[in-house]
Amino acid sequence: RIDSEIVDVHFRDGAMVRKGDLLFTLDSRALDAQIKQNRGLLEGAKANLDQAERDVARYTELLAKNATTQVTLNYARTQVNIWRAAVDSNTGQLENLAIQLSYCSIRAPITGRASMATVKIGNFVRQADMAPLATIIQIAPIYVTFAVPQGFLPDLRQALTNESATIEAA
Repeated sequence: RIDSEIVDVHFRDGAMVRKGDLLFTLDSRALDAQIKQNRGLLEGAKANLDQAERDVARYTELLAKNATTQVTLNYARTQVNIWRAAVDSNTGQLENLAIQLSYCSIRAPITGRASMATVKIGNFVRQADMAPLATIIQIAPIYVTFAVPQGFLPDLRQALTNESATIEAA
């Protein structure tokens, strides 16, 4: 879901993998830097919001004593709204970056046998690429389709009705 370089492949070709196993790791350094930057912006916005809220409280008391103007109080309230919006915006950006960061760890969606990885460490993958990075073949349960000679069909139907049908696949 992101464009990045493969930095690690965590399975061998043909290996058994379990649902949730880490298969590939993508380079996340740019996202890590953006997260660090946005955390700083968020902390700054929170500090400014705290200061603006203290200003509103102080100007409210001063206005009651006729020691400041309504305009000053209104300006302080506007600053609270501006910094609250900045906190919300930075929080949303951090949540979005966390989602993007999660895409740097590609995990097995099912349990099965992994095919050969179609990419190696150092390859660059793009979200627009349609080719799978690997294929996982589910083997439990496994579904088999096969033809049955018509002469065996009455016996097979009877065994299925009696729930005594068994099939051996080799």
